[in-house]
Amino acid sequence: NTIMSLSPASKQLYLTLDFHLSPGRVCDGTLEYCGLDKIYYKVVSVEREAPYYGVEMLQFLNSLPVEVTWEQELEPCRVGTVKTQFFVPPLKPGSYYIVASDSPNFEDGSYISYIYTPCNRLSFLGKVFSGSNFTGVVIDNIEGVPIPDCRFTLIRIDKALFEERHRVVKEGYSNKDGILSVIGISNGDYLLNLYYGDNHYSATFTLPYQSDMPIPNIAKILTDKNNYSPGEKIRYSVLVYMSNGYDVAKLCMEYPLKLTLFDSNWKRLSVNDVETDEDGLVAGTITIPKNVVPGRYTLQIRDDDDLVNTKRPIYVSSDITDTLPSGSETIIF
Repeated sequence: NTIMSLSPASKQLYLTLDFHLSPGRVCDGTLEYCGLDKIYYKVVSVEREAPYYGVEMLQFLNSLPVEVTWEQELEPCRVGTVKTQFFVPPLKPGSYYIVASDSPNFEDGSYISYIYTPCNRLSFLGKVFSGSNFTGVVIDNIEGVPIPDCRFTLIRIDKALFEERHRVVKEGYSNKDGILSVIGISNGDYLLNLYYGDNHYSATFTLPYQSDMPIPNIAKILTDKNNYSPGEKIRYSVLVYMSNGYDVAKLCMEYPLKLTLFDSNWKRLSVNDVETDEDGLVAGTITIPKNVVPGRYTLQIRDDDDLVNTKRPIYVSSDITDTLPSGSETIIF
């Protein structure tokens, strides 16, 4: 998702999002860079993901309505690359491109990186998928809990059989536990659509589910907000799943983990042994000590083999307004 540039090759710029945006919430992603001191961001709204590349894609992005812009100062990096977090201000439900550049004008010749993302409350994590059985759970991205009564349609989009494209195979609603299940479908390519209120989520996948790629374990940490006061409780949910490149992933059930809270100096304030349930979820609370110094704190979830190692920043201050943080700290890996 990086547009080729005529700028010096010593510069690098790349954006990634582990998860799509949640409406009305500050969301974070990862910026990898080299040779840059400042980055300019904008978010543009779009109906759907565009099939363009290079200069044509840049012209398309610059033609779209801008929802929000901001800037980020970076720590100097001349050798190797540095990873740091960037924060996206709250957005309404929809589809967007996040665009980053070393120029405020986002013109040809500057370094540009972009990423497409929907913004809604819905995610889907599969539990069983074979040539005849497809089962999973619909997740609320904000609360981290299953969503019951979520309407879905499953559409066959096998490109080799044109007459079967866009044929609805199954439609219905998730049950009281957020589970939806489709039995008796054949191998092929499918599109899953989820509808819940104003939120719409789409994911494509192929049956049978297989890949030659290594399957990493991924964790997503959800918290009830971004900013907290000393002595306040953090409500958290954690999802753990395996992904091999498909939009639909497989949940890790009964998976042992350690959840750690660090202060701004990376001092451990709390360590908890937790385990995911049969839906790949673990939820609970952590209390921030009352006598701590305000700053950027970190929640970390990891396993003993370090196959899972995910961090989420939170902010402790006397101002608990859940807004975009004023800056971000650079972390060198």
